Amino acid sequence: MPPSALTDELAAFIMLNAERAAEVIDGTLVYPGQTFSFWDTAGPFDTAHGYVYGYGTLNGKVVPALAGGACVTVLLLFLTFVVSLIKLGK
Repeated sequence: MPPSALTDELAAFIMLNAERAAEVIDGTLVYPGQTFSFWDTAGPFDTAHGYVYGYGTLNGKVVPALAGGACVTVLLLFLTFVVSLIKLGK
């Protein structure tokens, strides 16, 4: 059963995937009028591309998930866009 609280070990797995996603998208240029897809750019989210099992949520419960924690990177991207007033697509 997954842990019920954030432990150092759990945080480490989450951050490994967040860091991997950041490494993959680093240097990506998005020009005016161009659409950026985190899913397409950072993926595929599998072990062959450097992602490990972390944890995610499913139906309100913490569960093991391949690439669990990559969402940390997409959240930071979203917040960056909001702060910079970049128009977001769908």
